[in-house]
Amino acid sequence: MNIKQAEAQSKLIKESLLMIDEIIAYDVLAGGFNHNAHFDDELMNDIASILNTAIGPFAGKHAELKAYYKNRFKKRREVKYQGRIADVTANYGNGQGGIAIQLKSTYDDGCAAVLNMIGDAANQLTGERGENPRPGDRWVIDVVIRNPSNPWPFKYQATFGHKTLAEYQTEAKQKIQAKLTKYKPGVNGLNAAAFHKLTDTNAFALRKVVNSPKNSRMSSTYQDVFGHIQPNQHHTSITVKIRYDFPYPLATIPPNPTQYIQKITFEVVRAGNALIVHDNVYVLV
Repeated sequence: MNIKQAEAQSKLIKESLLMIDEIIAYDVLAGGFNHNAHFDDELMNDIASILNTAIGPFAGKHAELKAYYKNRFKKRREVKYQGRIADVTANYGNGQGGIAIQLKSTYDDGCAAVLNMIGDAANQLTGERGENPRPGDRWVIDVVIRNPSNPWPFKYQATFGHKTLAEYQTEAKQKIQAKLTKYKPGVNGLNAAAFHKLTDTNAFALRKVVNSPKNSRMSSTYQDVFGHIQPNQHHTSITVKIRYDFPYPLATIPPNPTQYIQKITFEVVRAGNALIVHDNVYVLV
């Protein structure tokens, strides 16, 4: 596809969305007195049917495009789109290594769908299916949950608004650890070779930096058992990012207002023969 064709298709999509917005706004303003409302409903049902068929693949490509845009234009990194390394690959520059990103998104309302995507992305990063991260790359699994009814990491929607951040993190870490270690060739998890590509961090610990009560992160550097910082060593680890289109409600602890998870990240490292999942970034709204 050439640039002109892409521009024409982009224009077509934009025009369609603008017309849909105008129809919806008119029906709302009409307050139910619009004589064409029934026709509008039929039209919207047809459009919804088309979008539901197309949205899954499109959402995946949208995630890849967004990661490419963020790394190339916002962070000014050297970026490769798709290819034989990962969905998107970026170099940090100045000899600081890079990242290999596998992007997933789901409209499913079940916890299992998210876990399957995490396991699938991890298996892709092993190199079994033609994508091979470079030595020293940090592996990133980036999952977007697009259904407001999806209770991940919990199984039931009844958990909405009843779990603290600590309970959420504990459940998520257990689920991620179990999924990554449940290896199935070409389908799920890490094989032995990929597991041993991860840096053995037995003698190191991630440094945790708390920015605010609503935003915490792990530093990308390590400190050894004596507390010395090791900023220039390349460490291969797995970062699992979970993003919510509709933020996840946590338990309300009076007198504080309800907080919602918008994004949460976990750092997966190897410690000898064990896979350890650490709390990392979280963004609450």
